[in-house]
Amino acid sequence: MKKIFFSMLVVLFAACGGAKDITVDKLSFEKKSDAFSYNITVPQIKDSGNKNVEELNEELASDAKALIDSIEKGEEDTPEFYEEGFETFKNSFEITSILMGSYGISKGDAHGYGASQSINIRNKDGRIITFDDVFTKEGEAYLNEQVKAAVQGNSDRVVLNSNGDKVTIFFDEPEINIRNASMYFELDDICFLFETYELTPNSEGKPVFRFPKTEIQSFLLK
Repeated sequence: MKKIFFSMLVVLFAACGGAKDITVDKLSFEKKSDAFSYNITVPQIKDSGNKNVEELNEELASDAKALIDSIEKGEEDTPEFYEEGFETFKNSFEITSILMGSYGISKGDAHGYGASQSINIRNKDGRIITFDDVFTKEGEAYLNEQVKAAVQGNSDRVVLNSNGDKVTIFFDEPEINIRNASMYFELDDICFLFETYELTPNSEGKPVFRFPKTEIQSFLLK
């Protein structure tokens, strides 16, 4: 299995005070040679007032630099071509929501590999939040049921991939676990992005299941 070349520090922290004016800056690295090519941009989260977010910034930067060092040294199982970037999303949940994504091709491989990871920070206290901070246990069951219904063709839910194209082909009876998806917040929706090959073949891309706030309100923790 290929390594995922960034890691996520998830910690619990309760801060005092009013809402934070959180911004997301970036740290970029780019180089191309005859032996390798990389273009890496990682987020740097500012003004959270949270020591653990500051540590996350340092970890993201450190991981990027360590990967670059491995690529330039040509170490085993590091990619010849590698890209990593992120998106931020405006939303009505008062969450700073970041979706990171990477894609790499190792020497001699015919196909590339990619991975996604989300970072969600609650604006009111600068705390990093996870699935368990958002949904009840009943909510988790509901989300899994809805994804399963869509995969089996028993739902009117339209599923688009990360490029905005409609997903029409799913694997037969894939293992479905909403926790395996990257959760992010966009507009009035909570979105769950699954990796290629989890629910769909490569040709379908990465499916994104969107759940409007009005649909899942009763499953959200207060």
